[in-house]
Amino acid sequence: MNRRDLRRQLIDAIERGDLPRVAEIATAEPSIVNAPNTHQNVPLGDAIATGRLDLVELLIAHGADPRHSNHGGHSMLDGAAFSGRVEIARWLISLARVY
Repeated sequence: MNRRDLRRQLIDAIERGDLPRVAEIATAEPSIVNAPNTHQNVPLGDAIATGRLDLVELLIAHGADPRHSNHGGHSMLDGAAFSGRVEIARWLISLARVY
């Protein structure tokens, strides 16, 4: 399976909220969690859009970069704030003390 197909499978699992499948893909191919699309959006942004903190935490635990910004300059924190994901935004801010 090529990288593009694997990324698509990861995004599909994120959108379905399939935590075991997300973990399986991230474990099998750790670099996929930071694989951007043509707009430099990464899977972590899709997880944030779902509003599921457990998905966000899982991806970051598997190496997703919470400091990533897309080609428009929007960060993961911007994505959480713009979409009203307050719990995720607060959690990302708490990571600033770690990173």
